[in-house]
Amino acid sequence: MMHFRLTRVIGNRPFPLCVKTIQTFRTIHTIHTIRAALFRQRSARALSLQRSWLAQAFLGSALALSAMLLAGCDRNLPGQLPTMEIRIGGQPLTVEIAADPDSRTAGLKGRESMPENHGMLFAFPASEKVGFYMKDTPLALDVAFFDEQGFLIDYFSMHPDDGKAIYVSPEPALYAIETNRGWFRRNGVQKYAQLELPEPVRGR
Repeated sequence: MMHFRLTRVIGNRPFPLCVKTIQTFRTIHTIHTIRAALFRQRSARALSLQRSWLAQAFLGSALALSAMLLAGCDRNLPGQLPTMEIRIGGQPLTVEIAADPDSRTAGLKGRESMPENHGMLFAFPASEKVGFYMKDTPLALDVAFFDEQGFLIDYFSMHPDDGKAIYVSPEPALYAIETNRGWFRRNGVQKYAQLELPEPVRGR
């Protein structure tokens, strides 16, 4: 193999190079090129994985935030009160809970329909005689009154009359429950039937 005298400037002075030296530099250059390509490939793969992870994390956070916002909106919508599965004389009933002055005053006002085995539970701060009327309530209802022990004092069927009639509990009541008119009769629930709550409910 012939050798050629070539020069390469290193710093400010020429440096003689031979073919073997050139081949060595080429080999080193090739190795560095391969290493650089592998590094770029690994960096691109790591960046892709990082972006994928960030996208998944962002999507999860967005879904969680959306769920919380929707839940918050539901709580603020008119008529959206906490619900509870109760029993009266062994008969199941799903009730909305009106436990504060505003929800008790609103009641079922403006409702035009309600599922058959649904109603509203009115919880009062203490036992007292309470009265109900049908102002702005187009839905015919039954109202039942319960004492502190949860026994049914009595119930009345109420008709839409723009609030002319007032239905008062015969004895002090801690709870009142409104249902579709005829629910108590259809389910055979009579006076002294026991109200069963899965957890205590107190009005405020």
